[in-house]
Amino acid sequence: MQGKSSSFDHKRHKQIPNKTQLLPLDADKVEVWYDDAAIFTRRARLWYIYTSPQGKKVRFADDEILHLRSSMSFDGILGVPVCETLSGNIDSMLEAQRAQNDIYI
Repeated sequence: MQGKSSSFDHKRHKQIPNKTQLLPLDADKVEVWYDDAAIFTRRARLWYIYTSPQGKKVRFADDEILHLRSSMSFDGILGVPVCETLSGNIDSMLEAQRAQNDIYI
């Protein structure tokens, strides 16, 4: 079972003042790019590349996307799935138990 680590929603601003529509994007079809070389704009920023079901790639700036992630992250951008975090904790505890058993048995 693979857990999701991030959720992405496109923020579409409506003509009505102070109204924003959130359109969920399939997390498996979103790539996150950090443009530290300032290729797309003059300053470094995050870009979200979404591949639509028709195969078209759409680029969104970081202010156009609501990005929610889990509390754990290795790169500060994408989250680590909770299942993966818990699995690592359990594996560590089992290894500690085996090491302790080897010492006392």
